[in-house]
Amino acid sequence: MTFPYSYEFEDGRTVEVQQDAAGLGTTVWDACLVTAKYAEMNLARLAVEGFSGKGTKPSSKKRSTADSSSPLVVVELGCGTGLLGFVGVHTLASLKQSVTLVATDTPRVVDFASTNLASIAASLPEHVSVRAEPFEWTLDGTVPEHIRSIGPVDIVLMSDCVYDPTGFDPLCATLANLCHDNTLIVMGYERRNFDAEVSFFKRFGETFRFRHIKEEEMDPRFRAPDEIYVFLAKKRVDADDF
Repeated sequence: MTFPYSYEFEDGRTVEVQQDAAGLGTTVWDACLVTAKYAEMNLARLAVEGFSGKGTKPSSKKRSTADSSSPLVVVELGCGTGLLGFVGVHTLASLKQSVTLVATDTPRVVDFASTNLASIAASLPEHVSVRAEPFEWTLDGTVPEHIRSIGPVDIVLMSDCVYDPTGFDPLCATLANLCHDNTLIVMGYERRNFDAEVSFFKRFGETFRFRHIKEEEMDPRFRAPDEIYVFLAKKRVDADDF
């Protein structure tokens, strides 16, 4: 049986997604909300200014995530209900450039997300499109053609993807192949078993430079210090990134 979750934007508008407590990944988890609120506040700015990935502080060297004359491509990994991706592109719509969201998950979950996105897509402006596609991570990091065909990915959104150790290596390999040198990753993470989860961050850090978002940078109503973290990441591509 499904039941709704209503997300309220800062301007007072709301969007409703359906949840299914009987399925893994088809409910709105706390880390998703924390990440969505951070994205609502900051994603449009980050898309324009870029993120160098240097150290734990923002760099003075700006690197734009996307060319304003080209479509902005957003991929959500492990999308679940599709809420995080929707909030992200809703925010990016203010940039007045074409935005495409491809929300991805396992075939079972992606059908659920697709229904949610179809029901709320009408609230988006014409220059923003959303769809859900199946995408399962593999140890060799293969990105299937139906994902590659959308073009270079500018932004990857993900939340609650780091919890099952069997998925750590496939996720890292997938991100390495999905992202180009200037792709911005916004990742929400809830600490559950850090002794095991630290292995993901060690592997992830071999390819990506990342920093966590400080408490004061988050929405004061949607944060859980020492439990839920939001990271910005990009590939290590030059001397500044090592």
